[in-house]
Formats: sequence, C-alpha cells, structure tokens
Amino acid sequence: MANYLAQFQTVKNSCDRVVAAVEDVSDLWPTVKGLFEEHQPLKRALLTNNRTRNPVLVHNLPVEFILTTDARLRSRSPQEQFLFWFREPYATLLLVTCEDLDEFKNILKPRLKLIVQNDEREWFIVFVSKAHPSNDQATKSFKKVYAKLEVDFSSKKRERCCKLDIHGPNANFWEDLELKITECIRNTLDRRVLFYEDEIRKLTEQRFMPIWNFCNFFILKESLAFIFEMAHLHEDALREYDELELCYLETVNMPGKQREFGGFDSEDDKATLLKPGSKPLTQIVQDDSFREFDFRQYLFACQSRLLFKLNRPSEVSSRGYSFVISFAKALTLHESVLPFCLREVWVINACLALLDATSSHNHDGVVAPDIEKEFYRLQGDLYSLARVKFMRLGYLIGYGTDIEKSPLNSACLSMLPWPKPAVWPSLPPDASSERHGVVLDGEIAAVCFKHGKYDLAANSYEKVCALYAGERWQDLLAEVLPNLAECQKNLNDHAGYMSSCVRLLSLDKGLFSPKERQAFQIEVVNLAHSEMENPVPLDVSSLITFSGSTGPPLQLCDGDPGTLSVTVWSGFPDDITLDSLILDAWLDLQEGFVHGKSDGRPTSTFFPLVVSPGSRAAVVFSISLEKTMSSGKDLLLPESILNIKYEINGDRAAGAHKPVDVDADHSGSDSERRALVFKSAIVLQRPVLDPCLTVGFLPLPSDGLRVGKLITMQWRVERLKELKRSEAVEQQHDEVLYEVNANSENWMIAGRKRGHVCLSQEKGSRVVISILCVPLVAGYVRPPQLSLPNVEEENVRSNPPGPHLVCVLPPLLSSSYCVPVK
Repeated sequence: MANYLAQFQTVKNSCDRVVAAVEDVSDLWPTVKGLFEEHQPLKRALLTNNRTRNPVLVHNLPVEFILTTDARLRSRSPQEQFLFWFREPYATLLLVTCEDLDEFKNILKPRLKLIVQNDEREWFIVFVSKAHPSNDQATKSFKKVYAKLEVDFSSKKRERCCKLDIHGPNANFWEDLELKITECIRNTLDRRVLFYEDEIRKLTEQRFMPIWNFCNFFILKESLAFIFEMAHLHEDALREYDELELCYLETVNMPGKQREFGGFDSEDDKATLLKPGSKPLTQIVQDDSFREFDFRQYLFACQSRLLFKLNRPSEVSSRGYSFVISFAKALTLHESVLPFCLREVWVINACLALLDATSSHNHDGVVAPDIEKEFYRLQGDLYSLARVKFMRLGYLIGYGTDIEKSPLNSACLSMLPWPKPAVWPSLPPDASSERHGVVLDGEIAAVCFKHGKYDLAANSYEKVCALYAGERWQDLLAEVLPNLAECQKNLNDHAGYMSSCVRLLSLDKGLFSPKERQAFQIEVVNLAHSEMENPVPLDVSSLITFSGSTGPPLQLCDGDPGTLSVTVWSGFPDDITLDSLILDAWLDLQEGFVHGKSDGRPTSTFFPLVVSPGSRAAVVFSISLEKTMSSGKDLLLPESILNIKYEINGDRAAGAHKPVDVDADHSGSDSERRALVFKSAIVLQRPVLDPCLTVGFLPLPSDGLRVGKLITMQWRVERLKELKRSEAVEQQHDEVLYEVNANSENWMIAGRKRGHVCLSQEKGSRVVISILCVPLVAGYVRPPQLSLPNVEEENVRSNPPGPHLVCVLPPLLSSSYCVPVK
C-alpha cells in the first residue's frame, strides 16, 4: 500500500469536492449542464456525525458533476479503488428522456435495468421533459412515460425519480434534486466510513508488531479524514488527524528502529507548520514511516487548516503554542547534529507564522469575551516566546548590542558585560501590578539569576510566583519557583527557602521527576533537623489534605451508632507532629441525624497526631438517627457539612503563596495565628428498615477476576414479603424488570443488560440473575450494578448496601511475546 503514496498525494491534491457521476443515457448533459452548475452548492445537506451518529446540517456543500465517461472516473483495481474512495462518486445521476411509451418499454427501461441491477452505487433518475407548455400532446406523452418510470424504479421505501421540465417552472425540482443527492451522499459516506474504520482497526492492532507499517496506516487514516473534509464534516476530520498524531508519536521511536530526525534540507528553519504542501510526502518518507521533523509539522498544518475552517483561530493559537514548546524540546534532543541555531530560528519563524495566520482569521467581538481574552493572551505568549528566542539568537551570534533598546531588551542588556544603552527607558510606576509588568519582572529575574544577582532576582521572582500561584498556573509556577528557591538558598534566607521547598512539594506530582521531588524533600528534612542560629516557624499546611471517607453513603439503623472518618494526608517527607495545627473540628448534620456527643465534636482524643509520609490518621465522630423519623419516599436527604477549623503557627505570607483567611479583618499582631477552615459535603442515607425485596451480590469465583477472562456475575433476588396492591408496581404476571449498569471503560457486557425474570409473589421466593462480562482494566474497580427500575427504592434492600470494589488481576503473559534473554 505504501507504494501508492505518490499517486495518493497526487489524487488528493487534484480534488476538493464531492463527486456526483452523470450517466448521460439520452445525451442530455450538454443541454442541462449549465442549469445544474447554476444551482450549486447544495444549500442544506443533512449528513451524519461519525461517532455520535447525530444529524449534522452542512451549509453550502459543493458538488462536482462528472460524466461517467470522464478519464478521472476510469476503472481501477480493487486496491486502488479502496485507497482513492474519496475520489469515487458519492451519487450517480441517470439522465434520461423519452416521449414514446413503447420506446421506453422496449429500449430505455431494459437499458436502465442493466445499469442499476448489479451496482452498489447510490443512484437516482432525472427524467428530462422537452415538451413545450403549448404542446398538450407532447406534454401528455412525457407525463405518461414519467409515470411509468416511477412505477418501475421507485418504491414506498425510496423515491428514485425526479422530473425536470426544460421549458417549464422547476422550483420544486431543484429542492427534490438536492434532497436526493444528499441522501445518496449520506448513504455512500456511511458505507465508506465503516469500511475505512474496520481496516484502520485491523492495522491499529498490529502497531506494536514487527509487521507494522505506518505508511499504510497513514494512507487509510488520511483518506478517511479527507472524506470527512470534502463532506465539510470538519470535526470528524480533525479527530482523525488528532488520532493519527497520537499513533505516530506512539510508534515513531519504537525500540530497534533508528530513524533520521530530519531538519537538514534547505529552508527547514522557515517552519512549515501551517503549510501542509511544503514538501511532498515522498520526500519525507523513510522506510515504513516519515521523518519526524517534517511529518509532525505536516500533521499540525492539517489540523490548523480544519480549525480555521471551523472558525476557531484561538484554538490554533493554543495548540500552536503547545506544539512549538513540544517541538522545540525535540529539536533540543537533536541539537548536536542539527545546523547551528536551527532551534532558535525555527521557533521565531513558527511563532510569527502563527501570529500572522491567527490574527488574519480572528474576528473581534464576534466570539465570547472569555475566548477573545484567551486569544489575546496566547498572542502575547507567542510574541514573548519569539522575543526570548530572538534575544537568545542575538546572544549566540554576538549581535546583542544592536538589538532594539526596548524596556524588556534593556533589562536584559543591563546585565551583560557590554556598556548599558545611552537611553534608559523608564517603566510605569504600577508596572508590577499588571500582567505585562509581572512578565517583565520574570525576565529581569531570569537575567539577574543567570549572572548571580540573587537579591535582585529573588525580589522579582517573588512577584512572578505570587501571580502564578494566585492564578493557579501550576505549570508556570513549576518553572520559576525552583529558581526562587535557589536564590533564597544562596542568600541564606532559610525561612523563605524552606517555604518555597514546601510549596514545590505541594505542586502536582507530574510537574517534577521523582528525583527532583526527592531532592526537595531532602533539603527540607536537612534544614528542619539542623541547628539553625535563628529557628523559624515552618508552614506545612499546603502538604496536609483533609478528606471525608470515600465509597457509598453511610447507612445507620435507629439507635445504632456509626462512625464517619475524616482522613488527613501528609505529603511531608518526614514525621510531623500536628500540634502545630490547632484543630477545632465539628460536623453540621442534615435533618434526621443527631450527634452521639451533644457538642458535635469528634470522639477521638489522640492528639497531637503523628503522621508519617504515605500514612493516614483519622478524626472520628459518633452520630445516630433521630428517634422520630419522618416517613416518605425520599431516602437521600440534604447533605451534611464537615468543618475543620485549624490555625497555623508561622507567617504564611512568606514564600510564594498566601493564605485564605476566615476573618478578613485580622490585625497585624495576630498575623501569625490565622484561622483557616476546611469544609466537605457528606451525604448520609437512611437505611431501608422494612424492605419487600432484597438483592444480594453472589460471591465471585475463587480463582479471582482477570483482564480479558470471561466471567459470570450473579445476583440473587428474594421476596421478603408480599407487596401491597398500591405498592406492587413491578408485578406484571409475576415478572420483575431488572437492569445491569456498568462502566464501559472497565467492563464489557455480553448479552442483554435489561430484561424480565419470573419471581413468584409468595414470600421467600428467589431467583438468580446472571450475566456474562469481561473485565477490561486491572486494579480495584466497581463491578456491574443490578437495579430494579420498576420497584421503589424504599422497598429494596441491597447487600452490600452500596457501591463496592473488586480486584481485577492483569492478563496472563502470552508466550508468543516472550523473547529469550541471552
């Protein structure tokens, strides 16, 4: 299939519209061609979304009419036809005329039957009447022939004929023609999409095997994307390119296959991420795949083209910025073999190309204000990135002194060894309270940090970190906070340094490698255990998390006390004593529940708590049901609120984040003791005290569950008592409706999920409901759940009473994938 790559690209570049073939049976096309082309494009074509199967209304869908005798529709081999299906006709229009009924029966009808009898094409007939309105005899003759044509070729299920009067009014004809062409396009599109998806699925299953060939996969995947694009189903086309990119990144660096990265051709530094046709695919193909440097830009260019057609320039900016950052990292990995400064020049050109393209497609005021605001923020980020790379390029090639003396550039130039510029631009006094001012602070800090001016760098980094933390931009905070910590360490600012390290440990785990996180932990522990001349209080509240218990709602019977646990997680790298947190916890209960203790405080007295890394401690409350329970069908009542009020010993303002205060009007004297509150909503559920039916989950097989292994899930339904006539809503000839619900990502259900079982109305009658299913993921997952939709919840008791988890083991290793180790 990869041998067709050159032909595939040539054919794809030569067509951009859906093709409708014209079978000119009666030599009418020269007469009516102009009329057909005048009524293009299709004004309203109702097609189908591929994934959701929802109807999609496409406006102004262009259709190209081509005679079946045209060389472009020549017969191809089955292999070629499947590859170039996007070029094959989506509808076949049979153009006929006939005035004599005998001629129709003896000549025209057999010919039409021969054309359509063994053809899978989507077709319909256009009957052209040449009769002049003043010629009644001719008009009647054409009408008789057309009536017979409809009887022979149309049916109740589908109308396949329409009539065009050359000399008469045809307003209804063009609407009818558009509906018939649209129906043919929709049916053909659905059939071809199913074929491509089946072939793509087969190849996808082989992507980690030695026989995998990405070129074959690419031709099928892009053919499907191009089919969607020609049909103006741009969302479907974009999804195909997104999946193609993921598959390429997943397989491009497979072990055992060393490929050339690329980037050595002339003008490769010009960044072609918005020009999909800058290089022919045959030029960038390499063995069974493509060069990464060129192919990733090609994919992004195709995605951007579709996003512009969808009128989403802001998303092009967003994706473009992420792509430039990611691609620059790839260039860094190959920097030692790439031309000098290729990375810097490519990034500059890529940013400028994105800025130019997105600005020309942007429509001010047309989109929502938040989208427009995000768009201009991304524009600023692209300009900033391009300027940083431009400064880097100037520094590398030694022309830094000739760079324009702007405020940002001057800040950088002031730290370099050459003389400062003659004109020192002034900054507005409130620049640090604006975003652009904070960006300036960050760049000044970076230059100062590079040249060892740690005091100046720390002052600027403090402002930047405060902005990023306040806006919750953790990715950006993770880039600059280590530099702030390094400055504080070099300045012997132990309080600030420890606070920054703690803040680093509280960021998302994915932002740092395990080794980097371990280094921060070691620093904090060493400082905490060292004998400091001036000990400082350390705020570790950002490493402590409170949470209610997970799982089903707590069920209590009247007078039966229960416990509700509150878990405290510590992310601190060493044992800590929580006497530095002054807890004062209470629980506001919902209606129908009372505290075991009158003050609502926890029953636990084990304070101070000592929490080790990865361990848990609990604060326990005792609650019970009220003596007088209101009757009703609603079992779930409004939620309860868990409140944990705690105070921190130390100044939280130090470092890169600030606290959220309970009392906004605190005085400066008690700034070291500020009350903070953690709240969590908890739903308590009353038990079913007088059930009529009970549903029990039967034990699983003793050998356990395993991914890919077919198992039987069983539930036993037992009648505890007869239902009253007013309550017996589920009884229809002793049948009970059941329904099995399961997460499709975790389980595959074999057979029916919903049905009826026979359960006698007598007390004690039982029935077992069984389904076959296959676990899809390993780990602790929630099993399928059985419900009785036609039975009120107050009449059913479940065992276990709520959602639970089962353990699914990984699949057994296959010997076909085992390779002996020498």
